[in-house]
Amino acid sequence: MSIASRIIGRAGRWLASAACLAAASFAGAAEKVAVVVGGDDAPKVIIREGAEKPWHLTKDKDALEAGWQLVGGLGTTIVSANGAVQARLVADLAEHSPFPILETSILLQEPKGADMAFVLERGRIDLLNMKKAGAATIRITVRDMTGTVTLKEPGSRLVIEMYSRWAKGVPFKLKPTEKDVPAMVLMFIAVKGEIELKGPEQTFELKAPPGPAMLILDSLSDGEPQVQSLEKVPEWVDEKEPEKFKRIKEGLKAMRDHADKVPLGQGLLLMTLSEDEEIRKTGMILLGALDDLPRLAVAMATARHSDVPEEGIVVLRRWIGRGPGQDLKLYNALVEKGSFKPAEAELTLQLLHSFGDDELKKPHLYQALIHFLDSDRALIRALAHWHLVRLVPEGRKIAFKTIDSKERHQNMIKAWKDMIPEGTLPGSKPQ
Repeated sequence: MSIASRIIGRAGRWLASAACLAAASFAGAAEKVAVVVGGDDAPKVIIREGAEKPWHLTKDKDALEAGWQLVGGLGTTIVSANGAVQARLVADLAEHSPFPILETSILLQEPKGADMAFVLERGRIDLLNMKKAGAATIRITVRDMTGTVTLKEPGSRLVIEMYSRWAKGVPFKLKPTEKDVPAMVLMFIAVKGEIELKGPEQTFELKAPPGPAMLILDSLSDGEPQVQSLEKVPEWVDEKEPEKFKRIKEGLKAMRDHADKVPLGQGLLLMTLSEDEEIRKTGMILLGALDDLPRLAVAMATARHSDVPEEGIVVLRRWIGRGPGQDLKLYNALVEKGSFKPAEAELTLQLLHSFGDDELKKPHLYQALIHFLDSDRALIRALAHWHLVRLVPEGRKIAFKTIDSKERHQNMIKAWKDMIPEGTLPGSKPQ
């Protein structure tokens, strides 16, 4: 049974089987389904009008159509065409959310009886009933599952987080089965008012704190999902903007100012060269969010700052965890467009997955990672170092950089071998 099926079963089929996400396209639809809101200083959403279309930034009052993909995370706001629902696309900038949300992506759909409809591909979305009277309804699809949210009265507000990742110790497979999919968590929090989550066979009722305010569906959980009571709304839901948010907005404003002169992807690549770490990080996140892996690879391979390759690895790990088949897409891209040998591409994907507890108890794993520091592929070197400094934090004092010379790499490799002698585990003494 697939993970998606397990979620449906445990939730009493709150989410019903629906059309495949990849087929949820309405190319050619001309009817407006939503509008971008916010002044010139407000964060703008990045959109594309189809899978093969270029990405571009929206402007205030831009009309949005069904089939368009939206990416945001700095509080980008849209309103349904009928004015009934406000939706904010949010990311975890302060890193206080239960899930590390880098960006939010939705695919707009035709409402067809609801006030708003979309596929939630990843991230956090904050929904608000904007009506003067009555309930607002939103049809939401996640992977191949669909349900209906009802915000029962004006002012009712619901936050939804969707996070997907490969579970610890799950290896990359060139021939995956239907069971080989990333784990997924869906969290619903009623922030204000009463909310109904309805499917064909079961309905959940949420009420803002203090009360039964939260529902979590976790594909790795063995228990039945239960509505949980909260005494108050978690602080991260309405957390004040961190100081770095201002710097990020400045970096994005500079990118917008050049949007008419250079392609969006080129502007993001320039952000990765900034002297401000937060701006560099935002550029890397957005390159991954927009599937611009070639420029992401360029940024990682030529980085002057050590945080750029590290952030690139985090972005790639989240990228392959978005949904079924994402890691295989990256493997194929490395072989077909990146000139990687199949063995190199497979090793790269294995390193982008994580190691299980049993693997971490084997000395040869650490020797293999040290060996990979000498790879001809910058990405493999970066991945090996990324794992080593997390498994052995003391190794951060060994100033390894992927762009250093071969000679300097050899010196760093020797330092690692001295720290973890062959046949030993980190922290143990050779026999």
